[in-house]
Amino acid sequence: MKESWEYLIKPIKSLSLLKKLKFLKYIIFIIFLAFLLSIGIAYFIYLLLEGLIWSFFDLSQIHSMIKFLVYAVIVLQSFFLFLVFYRVFVQIFVFPFLLLLRKELEKHYRIGNFQKTNFFLSFRNFLWSLYKTLLFQVVYLFLLVFTFFLGPLQPLILFLYQGYSLGYGIYDILLEQEFPTPKERYQLIESIKKEVFFTGVGALILIFIPILGVILSPVSGFIAAFQNRYQRYLILV
Repeated sequence: MKESWEYLIKPIKSLSLLKKLKFLKYIIFIIFLAFLLSIGIAYFIYLLLEGLIWSFFDLSQIHSMIKFLVYAVIVLQSFFLFLVFYRVFVQIFVFPFLLLLRKELEKHYRIGNFQKTNFFLSFRNFLWSLYKTLLFQVVYLFLLVFTFFLGPLQPLILFLYQGYSLGYGIYDILLEQEFPTPKERYQLIESIKKEVFFTGVGALILIFIPILGVILSPVSGFIAAFQNRYQRYLILV
């Protein structure tokens, strides 16, 4: 239990390390793009769901309390749908930059460089990771539908599942230079599921930080995963 808790809070603790790394300069544009897309996608999903509800029910004729509950459900479901687009966005536009963060972490902790992959292998790994992410999101959409009537359990189930999805993606990119083939990384990730799960959930919690949370979430999760993976090598400076 203590180990699980440490995995969970490590992404939050890792925020203090960011100011020591020369990394944020690489992703200023990505932060700006993520912020604009997050607002745009979230608002679009909200309008879409609201339109669907209005097409079946005339909310103007409903009691104000019930209307409030309906809109609360719309906002909640909008957030969970937003996580689908967010996760794909992170996989395509943020995760490739995490290899630069890895270099900064290796310098910071004075860890020697691990095996490097060539462009072809890196591109193949990118496509494989994107494929896995899309599979995760397909399952997530099924869960979104089938857990709707579970009431307060739905948010918990969906958040934990998406946390594991994020953790899997983080460890997949982290291990790429040590284990170039997807099969090797899959086998290792399967053997450390608890670490992957709690690190991913801890990272996803940071998405609630206004504006910067959409980027800090995967970045802090990557730092935490790096520390977990190479803890025996770390030399604090």
